[in-house]
Amino acid sequence: MLINGIPDTILDDSLMRFLLELDSEEMKDFVRVFFKIEEAHWFYLDHYCDNNPLLPRVGTREFCEIACRHVPFLHKFVEYLDDHWKAWKQYKANIPTAGAILLDETLDYVLVLENFNRRFGFPKGKKNNNETMQECAVREVLEETGYDISDKITPDEYLELSCDDMFVQLFIVHGVSKDTAFSPMTRGEVKALEWMPVKDLPGATGPQTTANSKYKAQAYFMIRPFINPLKRWIEMNRRVILGTPSPSSQESPQHQAAPSSTASRKILEVPLSVQKHAAFGQKSPRHSGPESMIPPTAELDDADGTVPVYTSPSKMRYPFIEFEDFVPQAWKPGSIKIDPSVLRNGY
Repeated sequence: MLINGIPDTILDDSLMRFLLELDSEEMKDFVRVFFKIEEAHWFYLDHYCDNNPLLPRVGTREFCEIACRHVPFLHKFVEYLDDHWKAWKQYKANIPTAGAILLDETLDYVLVLENFNRRFGFPKGKKNNNETMQECAVREVLEETGYDISDKITPDEYLELSCDDMFVQLFIVHGVSKDTAFSPMTRGEVKALEWMPVKDLPGATGPQTTANSKYKAQAYFMIRPFINPLKRWIEMNRRVILGTPSPSSQESPQHQAAPSSTASRKILEVPLSVQKHAAFGQKSPRHSGPESMIPPTAELDDADGTVPVYTSPSKMRYPFIEFEDFVPQAWKPGSIKIDPSVLRNGY
């Protein structure tokens, strides 16, 4: 028998695989039920429609109504289905999203995902119950790229965006080889994965075009709020990660500090947390006097190996580039919170 063009055996198989995971109390909750119907819909599309072009490729809303009318214990949801559906969509929109931004070994390229609607984004997804944001990011990246970041992810290195009811946290994972063979584990979500130059991607503010004429800037709307903060993160961390300054930090000869009179000097790396305080003209929390303004690099006198001689903050060699949608007051150790106004006013 056909149910809206779908054989009942196929519909039963798709639905029961997931609905039977619910207990009796969860069966009364339309939110939990609709999530299972959504999973059943994905299964139907991936495992039946992809192998049989004659089957109707219905949308999630239509599939949900078919399921509620077909399965006896779901009949109770039919009368107020529209209201239940709107409430479920709102609930789903409020679920935190986690993912990762994958950078290559040079920090110059970022992995970008293209979906079948020709929209670009970073691998990410909704958090499951009893799952941390980090665990969600690892799972989503594995599902959408086939790459396991569990041994590379750092808990306090991420970009975070909170706007109205939306909350997105993207962990920054660097050192991924561009030779990696990515293989998405999900179907119907990822059309292509491509390494793109970070400098060519459009941010939420500033130039609204991309250097790659093959794509329109509008196709990047899901990643644009993160691009300028990502560039800032790279500028702040390039020296620590690669041991070399950013190309943008190279000083012109007239602005370079005069050579030290000390015959032998060596660089003392100041912790990243102190670099951030120095970069924004703040005092280190562990010091009190005006002399505690610590620039990102300091020189250590070899005479006794203990006396640090700090250069003036105005002559910092560390890159200092401002981006409009970067909020320095929102820094956590290694993290950047993005001003949500870029979503409302940026484009």
